Amino acid sequence: MIKSEPGLKDLANYFLLNSSFGSDNSLQSGKLAIAVFFFYAKRNDLDVSPPDAGYSYLEEINSGRSFTSIFYSTGLLGYAVVLDHLLQLGFAEGGVNQYLKDLESHVLPHLPFPNWQQVNIANGLSGPGLYLLHRLSDPTLRTGPLKDLYREKLNSCLKEIKKLLDPHPERACLPYAEPSIWNGWTGVLVFLNKIKRMGLSDEHTENIARNITNELMNYVKSDPSFWPKTEAFFGLFYAIDIDRDKTLHDEIFESFVSFIDSGYNNLQQVEFVHAAFIALLIDLLGRKYRYDNAIALSRKITDKVKMMIAENKIPALFGCVPASQTIEMGMYRGAGLTALSLLSLQSGDCNWLKILGIWPH
Repeated sequence: MIKSEPGLKDLANYFLLNSSFGSDNSLQSGKLAIAVFFFYAKRNDLDVSPPDAGYSYLEEINSGRSFTSIFYSTGLLGYAVVLDHLLQLGFAEGGVNQYLKDLESHVLPHLPFPNWQQVNIANGLSGPGLYLLHRLSDPTLRTGPLKDLYREKLNSCLKEIKKLLDPHPERACLPYAEPSIWNGWTGVLVFLNKIKRMGLSDEHTENIARNITNELMNYVKSDPSFWPKTEAFFGLFYAIDIDRDKTLHDEIFESFVSFIDSGYNNLQQVEFVHAAFIALLIDLLGRKYRYDNAIALSRKITDKVKMMIAENKIPALFGCVPASQTIEMGMYRGAGLTALSLLSLQSGDCNWLKILGIWPH
């Protein structure tokens, strides 16, 4: 068993003692993220929890399932993707497969929700689209009626997205200044990029992706906010055809270098709830492009996160949810995101990012 680095053990102990009191089971803000964390701790043989902790949390979530929406962020779609992800990792025990089959019977008939007016992942059309991509990415899924149904539903989702975004991205009810993976352009862009990499896109979809790329480029160059640009840069580097477009690549990289150089002077402004995730994304970009200055900045942010965990009580760092008196635990601003990011920074295992639509390539 591998000894976990400082901070990770503290978070895991807090989860084991306190997270069952929370009633929020969602992926974005609730216990589902904690279940994912414990499965990854087991996968990487970290000394943070009993080996069956992930299954225990999943059983607890399933038995008390009270999702009030279909949304990816707060509802059944996010839960279904986590179950599919765990199955693809080989965690098939504990009724995971049956949970997914039961859920799918409630989800599939209703796709693609043509009355939705958002395109983001959290509560928009990219959410069901991402769920369908996960199902189509399952290596055990054979050609047949079910695979054809997934493709048909995905094409319907894309058709609805095109209606909202054609001919101008700003027609979607998506704030320009929101670059995040969950709620903004970055998540939509990585979703559309994955569609192309699977050979499922068309020229219309690719034009939309290029428009979004331009929106994000304008954002990173002109918006006065600082650390939120991290996710935008990650989306841009992940964008369609970026590795084959040298001019665009050089333009983005030049802006990224300036961003990293300024990061050392902005360490005090990084928001704790996103800090570990920011460190992870910067580390991944630094390693991909062999940019040592980015890797060094990531380590500084990571050290700051570990120091703050050591010096503060965990509820003080994440804040309490008034209804349950537990902290926010999910994959957006919660302790689950911090724990998974620290786990990845220690182990190098970033596979859980697929849940957010980020497949390694």
